[in-house]
Amino acid sequence: MNPWYHQIFWITSLVLAGLTELVNSQSTFPAKVPVPELAAKVGYSTNFTCGSYGVPIFICIWERQKDGKKLTISINEESVKVGTTPEQGYEFYGPGFDKGSCGIFIKDVKEDDNAVWDCKLITLKATIYQGAVRVGILKKPHKPEFSTNVGQLNNLVDTEPLPKSSVTCGSYGGQPPPKLKWFVGNDEVTEGLQPYENTTDSSGHNWIYQTLENYKFRMQDNGKNLRCLLVHDALSENDPKEVAEKITVFYKPQAQAFTTPVLVPTTGKDFTLWVNVSANPPPQVAWRIADKMIVPPLTTKDKKYTAYNMVEVSPDLWAVGLQIQDVQEEDLAITYKLEARNLYGNAQYDLRIDSKNPEEGGGVSAGGIVGLVLGIPALLIIIAVIVVYTRAQGLLCFKGKGEECHSTGNMDGPPSDLGESGGNENPEDVSEGGGYGPISESPSLNHHQSKHANGISNIPPPAPTIPPPPLDDNELILYTNGHGRSVKDSPV
Repeated sequence: MNPWYHQIFWITSLVLAGLTELVNSQSTFPAKVPVPELAAKVGYSTNFTCGSYGVPIFICIWERQKDGKKLTISINEESVKVGTTPEQGYEFYGPGFDKGSCGIFIKDVKEDDNAVWDCKLITLKATIYQGAVRVGILKKPHKPEFSTNVGQLNNLVDTEPLPKSSVTCGSYGGQPPPKLKWFVGNDEVTEGLQPYENTTDSSGHNWIYQTLENYKFRMQDNGKNLRCLLVHDALSENDPKEVAEKITVFYKPQAQAFTTPVLVPTTGKDFTLWVNVSANPPPQVAWRIADKMIVPPLTTKDKKYTAYNMVEVSPDLWAVGLQIQDVQEEDLAITYKLEARNLYGNAQYDLRIDSKNPEEGGGVSAGGIVGLVLGIPALLIIIAVIVVYTRAQGLLCFKGKGEECHSTGNMDGPPSDLGESGGNENPEDVSEGGGYGPISESPSLNHHQSKHANGISNIPPPAPTIPPPPLDDNELILYTNGHGRSVKDSPV
């Protein structure tokens, strides 16, 4: 450091010390403090400022008192310009004196910095601004503890819920105080949490605790952990921050409804019937088949049924099995009853077996649907071919009102005018055999002669041609051929 500046620094410090007493005797205005409280970690850096609302200043004084020790840091505009360190480990921080701002930058936070820092700013017009910043050193909280336990939860009556339970969790030594999070297993608990409370124990530890009030645990919570976790900035991943207690819920076996039979893949073979039973503590089970009771592990004398020991699936779920030897049709009509009981109650499970999948009854399979989709168009094509063929052969016609149908399949010559009787003078035409033949709606008009009983030919002469009437502009006349003569239809 230049000796000249060194002398100026000490002279200025003495002057500032005198000004401190002067400031204390002057009226003050509240300073602008952007962050009045902050948390800092030991060994890390931090900073804080005071301001005079943009009014330029020429002197800035920071004071800290800790355990009866007072630290005074005086900063003037000249020392800021030349970069003089006002105190070892502390530096000026902020936009500048001309902006009305003065702050402190701490390179390495120590326990002594955990205090209230007072700031005093003096402007060029001798106006004084005063404020304070509370610096809190982050301290790790101790591992949380349960001060009350969940205890034993019993479900004695089906219609009543589990008793409500209250649990308290707390920790001490954290600065600032930690936050707590609650979990049942991996599910976070958000209901029933009471506000935080503080207390001091006989050792002088400041505790913060929270109570989970009247929480409704469920039977499904049996075997899970009730967890209380600390949330604090000073904690690392490896720091202990959780306390857990196993939840124990005692309840009777839970009944299960079987609405459909259990499917047996193939009759004539052995089949094992399995049922899952939920209970705590583990239940005692027995199978009841008609007048027989089978307690695991037993086999009936005829070796028809074998009851297996329970298999634990999860902490409170048990699989119970019954083997049926050589399943026959008569076995499908039997109701198999499983009885389960423990200290807190009992339940019965009724089951039936079937060799046919209920989903296969009465429904249309995917193959049937494809067959219908492909078959309907083919059927329509066949019907269309039949209609075209029969019409061409005169076996089928679509007639309008007042019209008659006749065959055109063997017509070699022009139609004749046969009158309304169709050319058959005797409506009761006698066949060659002497009996009555079928009555034809239209006479035979082929080139072979057709005779009555008297042998006279009934082929009529050709019908005269009737020219169509002239059309005018307002009428359209349709003509159709019926029984060999032209007929005028009604106008369209």
